[in-house]
Amino acid sequence: MPSTRHVLGMIRFGPALVGALALAGCFVDSPSGQTAGEDSSTSSSTSTSTSTSTSTASSSSSSSSSTSTTGTGGTSGDPTAASASDSTTGSSSGSGSSSGDASTGEPPPPSPLMVEAEIAACVLLELDALPHLGPSQCQMMADVSNGTKTTGLMIVDQAFSNAQGREARIYLRFAIPAELAGQTITALTLGLHTADGAYAGGPSGDLHATAAFDLPSLETSAPKSTGMVAPSLDVANDAPVAFVVSPELAVPGAPLHLGLWATSDDGTLFRGLGDNAPARPTLTIFHE
Repeated sequence: MPSTRHVLGMIRFGPALVGALALAGCFVDSPSGQTAGEDSSTSSSTSTSTSTSTSTASSSSSSSSSTSTTGTGGTSGDPTAASASDSTTGSSSGSGSSSGDASTGEPPPPSPLMVEAEIAACVLLELDALPHLGPSQCQMMADVSNGTKTTGLMIVDQAFSNAQGREARIYLRFAIPAELAGQTITALTLGLHTADGAYAGGPSGDLHATAAFDLPSLETSAPKSTGMVAPSLDVANDAPVAFVVSPELAVPGAPLHLGLWATSDDGTLFRGLGDNAPARPTLTIFHE
């Protein structure tokens, strides 16, 4: 008959039970008068005796109920029980790590950040019996008025002669990057560049914040102003112009809608999104 030490060596104990047996010295008297060692040597082949040994060792070491439950699972001889427990613990830890990554998000882009316009177009307002004309027709008339090979232009004018005296307005839309969430936007600058025609320069027009729009809606109507942002500036032909925009207008993850309202009938032509790189309309965002 194998010795007690040999039988104990053949039994697979869970981590909690091994600790309990070590603390108890493996020979602490059980309530039934037997020692833990005797109980293991005479009943190692049955799960009932193993459970009794576990209970005895757990009672002697004053383990908590949660420790006893873990010990019982460990002595069942099923290695997947401990693996499942470890796997669950690892999963919880991993979940916490993932949650942290999600809350942190992507790092913000460097400051200053330059964003090109999503929409840069002019429209011609209705006048008496003359209907509203959208970006496609306004651009064509602006390109012709400029008198060069440059295309994709916009015009701001109180009475555009090529359009039978209609008022011409410019509308600009910029996407404010969602990655700026959590950042403080400290300053915004709208950058435009006039066309290269001999008479392209003039009053820039007043800059306004406007109601929301997209290209289809611009074909049928001119969005209203929601407040003036900056006054008109005088600009030469084929030259840059910069407007200071309130940073409060920029909301990360949302579009910013702007427009230029003519202040005179001396039309001014600006480069749009045609073959005008790198002089296309841009919004420079300073953040921290």
